[in-house]
Amino acid sequence: MSKIPAPHEIQEILDSLRGGESGPQDLSWLPALIDHTILKPGTTQAELQKVCEEALRHRFATVCVRTENVSFCAGLLAGSGVKPIAVVGFPDGDVPTADKQAETRKAVALGAQEIDMVLAKSQLRKRNHHE
Repeated sequence: MSKIPAPHEIQEILDSLRGGESGPQDLSWLPALIDHTILKPGTTQAELQKVCEEALRHRFATVCVRTENVSFCAGLLAGSGVKPIAVVGFPDGDVPTADKQAETRKAVALGAQEIDMVLAKSQLRKRNHHE
């Protein structure tokens, strides 16, 4: 796989693709930037397995799931280089900070290698940056 281009190089590549320029583009670096995600409630193990298999096949960076699905995905992704990520506070982030902290600890214990934490949108709209 090629090294990931610098941000300005990525912009040049995207601009060239939008402009319809022909010719081969080396996009082998692109999968390493992709978070493959499945966050719907009630996701089945078969759906999680499919997403993990796709991430492994395409060499995506991560699989992003709800905390309750981290352990299953971490088992499927173990040793592959594809990181399981837990989304904490999903979907709107409007849970107390202490609850997000507890969910984060649980997600890490279940095998999450990264955490995506949803901001408290209602508090952000109010410009309350302390909650």
